[in-house]
Amino acid sequence: MFPRLLAVAALIAAAHLLDAPALSTRTDGLSSSDGHRALRVAGFLPVWMAIGTALALHTRRRAIGVGLTLSAGLAGLLAEIGKLLIRRGRPGEVAGYTFHRLPDDLSTAGLGMPSSHAAVAFGGAFLLARLYPRVAPVVVLWAVGCGLTRVLDGAHFLSDVVAAAGLAWLVSRAVAARLMVSK
Repeated sequence: MFPRLLAVAALIAAAHLLDAPALSTRTDGLSSSDGHRALRVAGFLPVWMAIGTALALHTRRRAIGVGLTLSAGLAGLLAEIGKLLIRRGRPGEVAGYTFHRLPDDLSTAGLGMPSSHAAVAFGGAFLLARLYPRVAPVVVLWAVGCGLTRVLDGAHFLSDVVAAAGLAWLVSRAVAARLMVSK
């Protein structure tokens, strides 16, 4: 497990080096396209709840539906908590990173690291990939697409998305381990 955690940390560090070039690819107006919205919706928890419900009905294993919702939801929640702890702002008019004081109301508005949309997308995708390896390319690419929409919209740095993916990977491992025990 430790070598994998080091690999995740290395990927996040590498993503920091690519933050500025990735932001230069910002594409205004793309967010209104159907393809963009189809990728972005992977970061919306009710989508994973619907997929989980459908799988639970199909397999007659309620734990799969609960696990999928838990993996996506917990990854998103931990990303929100991470934003409060890290307090790094979203990309803005000034070059580089900005850090904010802890808000009085615990709002994560204006905070970006890690991306909670990407965390939800990867949390669901990684769990599905663990449970059903043949669907891994489709669902993981869908999550990657969600993360890329956040960067292309200028809403997140690339490192925000990579950190979210690393967090979601850890969450999905824990949820999958629990699902395997409950079989």
